[in-house]
Parts: sequence; structure tokens; C-alpha cells
Amino acid sequence: MQLNKNESPLVLKNRSKPAPRINTLDTHRPRNREYIYFLAEQRLNKPIVNPRERKLLVGALSITALLILAAMLVLTKKPAEPDNVQPSVEHSMKTRSTLVLAVLNVASSYSQNVERPASAVPDTVQFWVGPDSQWRIKTFAVDHDIHVYRLGQPESGTPISVALAVSNTKKHYGDVISKLIVLEFDNPKDAEEVQRSLRELDLPGTLELVKNDYAFYNPDSAEYKTKSQPQ
Repeated sequence: MQLNKNESPLVLKNRSKPAPRINTLDTHRPRNREYIYFLAEQRLNKPIVNPRERKLLVGALSITALLILAAMLVLTKKPAEPDNVQPSVEHSMKTRSTLVLAVLNVASSYSQNVERPASAVPDTVQFWVGPDSQWRIKTFAVDHDIHVYRLGQPESGTPISVALAVSNTKKHYGDVISKLIVLEFDNPKDAEEVQRSLRELDLPGTLELVKNDYAFYNPDSAEYKTKSQPQ
């Protein structure tokens, strides 16, 4: 093979045996000084012999590699979320629980079939609308009886709405309602939040959690048990 006048021996050597393709952005490939010298000589098409030039070259390429690596880390880093970010409306709607509470002006006993004007402790009608289940609760003040009904099933996909609970309560107990209140709780297990909400509405009782299924307003913090069966 003849050598052209404008070609150097280095180019001829590369033709006979192609040099590996070099990716200057490949930060995962190991680099040593000889590799850097080879890279520079290929770019400049001349050998680098001067020790001072070699030192400057190594320093410059090392700084360039560090800058490229830093830029890649900045671009791939996930931005931190601000501390004051509020949960989305969709998330709040899924986790929030609502209590529709009607405090009546009567006190009654289902088993004794008696009803009288409420003095210290009233009857209540309640709807607990949770993220996974809905319940209707009726408390009887005379003998601390309680009736609890689960409304529908989670798989039905048609949970009772707060508006329906309010209208149903007004329809059946409108003539004996003393207070009709809608309370919302982000976390019913937060005792301080619950008590603060009740006190703001001048409700002396407590919110009683029943396992993880539902909660009801206990008007006098007494023990309520199911003592009668609705006919």
C-alpha cells in the first residue's frame, strides 16, 4: 500500500487497524493517562511529548469530566417538594370522613316505647360517611340503647352522599331536631382535632370510634350498647 503525500504514518496505522471509537461523554468508561493522551493525539493529529502540556491536558480534561458529571446529576435529580404543599383534593376526598349529626329535643327508649322531652341527654340520629363505608346510627337516651345500620356495600360503587343523609334526616325527624350539624374529619383518630371541633359547636359529648369501621357522637360519654331489635 502506498502512502499519500498528505497522510501521516499515524493515519496509515489507523487505516490498517481502526482505533476504537471514543465517546468523550462516556463517564462509565475507565480513563487513565495513556487513554487521555491517545484521545488528544487523535484530535490534534500530532503526538504530545512535552510533560507540561501533558499535565495541563490531564487537568483540563479532568475538570471537563467533573463538570459534565455534575451537570448530569443536576438534570437527573428530582426537585424537592415544598414543605407547604397541600394534599390534592382527590386525596382529601378519599381519606376524609363526614358525620351528619342530628341532636333531637326528645329522649326515648325503643324497647319501652316511651318518648319524653330531653333534659340532660338527648336522642341522636347520625350518618357516618367514611371513605370505605357508610353507616346510620340512632342513639336512645333513656336506656343508652343504640341501633347501627350499614348502608350499602363498598363494591356497589354508589355510596350515600352527605346531601342525601341531611335530607333524609330532615324528612323523618324534622319536627324534633334541635341541631343538625355536618362535621368533617381529616383524621378521626386525632383526639385533639376531634375535641376542638366538637367544642367549637358547643357539643359536650365525644366521638367514639368503633374498631376501624365507623364513629358516632356519644352525647354524654356513657356506654352505649344494642339492647333492642328494630321491628
